Amino acid sequence: MSLPARCDRQAVWKSVLLAAFSLPGLVASQIVNALVDPPCTSLKCGLFYDHKSDAAERYCSQNPCTLQDDRSHCCNSVWEYWPIWTWVLLFLGLILCLVGVPVWLYLHFHSKDTVEESE
Repeated sequence: MSLPARCDRQAVWKSVLLAAFSLPGLVASQIVNALVDPPCTSLKCGLFYDHKSDAAERYCSQNPCTLQDDRSHCCNSVWEYWPIWTWVLLFLGLILCLVGVPVWLYLHFHSKDTVEESE
C-alpha cells in the first residue's frame, strides 16, 4: 500500500509513533508531541514578552513555532506582571512631568520678571 502524493508527513509520523507506543494516551501524546512538535522554549517571544513558567512542557501548534500562532500559548506579556507600586510610581512620575515642570517653568520665568521690574 502506498501513501497518496499529497500526504501530510507530520500527521503520518504522529500516527506511526502513536501506533508504535503501547502507552496510555496522555503519555503517548506527550512523547509524540516531543518528537514532532517543537517545545515552546524554541520560540523567541519577542520584545516585552517572556516564556511561561511551564514553557518546557508546552508544545507549539505547528512546526516551526510562529509568533502569530503560538505567542499567546507560549509567552506572557511582561507588562501584566508589574506590581502595583510600579504603576503608582509611573503615574506619579507622569503627573510630575505634566504638571510640575510647567508650574516650575512658570514660576522660574515669572520670578525673573518681577525681580527686573522692582529694579
